[in-house]
Amino acid sequence: MDAPAGFDYTALLESKAGYVALNALSAFCGFPPNTVTCLAAGSIHGVVEGTVLYVLSSVLGCILTVAAVRLFLKGFVMRQMAGYEAMWAGLDKAIEKQGAVYIVALLRLSPVMPLPVANAVLGLTSVPLLPYALGSLLGLIPIGAGYVYLGAVGGQAVAAAADGGGAGIFEDPVQMGAAALGLVATVILSRKISAVAQEALQAAVLSQEKKSQ
Repeated sequence: MDAPAGFDYTALLESKAGYVALNALSAFCGFPPNTVTCLAAGSIHGVVEGTVLYVLSSVLGCILTVAAVRLFLKGFVMRQMAGYEAMWAGLDKAIEKQGAVYIVALLRLSPVMPLPVANAVLGLTSVPLLPYALGSLLGLIPIGAGYVYLGAVGGQAVAAAADGGGAGIFEDPVQMGAAALGLVATVILSRKISAVAQEALQAAVLSQEKKSQ
């Protein structure tokens, strides 16, 4: 999907309300791409405020997706999921047996599904909205904060380049080194968290799939 000609997404992202609306839309349908809005949160709003805006607006989009699936999109989503009934049935059983907050948080931490797809699949399950929202919140914070931090450092680098390369994090070698170490640590930690979450999620779902066979 291409952006409408002449539409200024930057101005919309700079507004807190505009960012919340755009990122909630991203969590709902995948446009604009969630990674882009997450990085933009850090670049434009900074690490702390950007993380808060990203996480809360993502949770809003997650809730809206589940509500939409249950109210009028269930048939459409079920047709798209044809052949994967055992997977989402196993997910539903895992939610019932091991707790909605735990399973939803694992799904958010794991890269096994894009956010809008995971939202739609969860809409087919019996997960209650409150534990769903809490699990989404807990799962999105660590990964979201990591990407927001990457966006913030990238924004500083762009600002430094725009100033002629002699300002920002590049002015002080110590600060530049700390930023580089932070980037590496963030990537490694994010990958580790995702791997552990994916392994735990797959084990939980597979165990329930086997029990239901």
